[in-house]
Amino acid sequence: MPGRKIRPDDFIPPGQPIHLPGQTSGAKGAVYLFHGEEWHGGWPKDHPKYGGINLHNVPYDTLFKLTLEVHELYKKEGYRVFVVWRLHYVTACRAKAPVHIRNVIKEV
Repeated sequence: MPGRKIRPDDFIPPGQPIHLPGQTSGAKGAVYLFHGEEWHGGWPKDHPKYGGINLHNVPYDTLFKLTLEVHELYKKEGYRVFVVWRLHYVTACRAKAPVHIRNVIKEV
């Protein structure tokens, strides 16, 4: 992204098929972001850790706010933005009847 040193975890070029049946990555392309809450994603307001700090003394609420800003920057530039939160991924994988990864990918 111009002017910022952020990179998506994956990128699908413009007009290519994506994980949603019958849909494409859009005119600019699609970015996929995997967020680990502890390190760079933070925790949402409804989570008990929201008011705490991570191992590097960075407040989780600050991390969460910055993460949402990154989503908005990509959207503003015209990308389709898809996110996987580590907690959702781990929960889905550990379930007695694990769900497909498609079920934890959310469009922003």
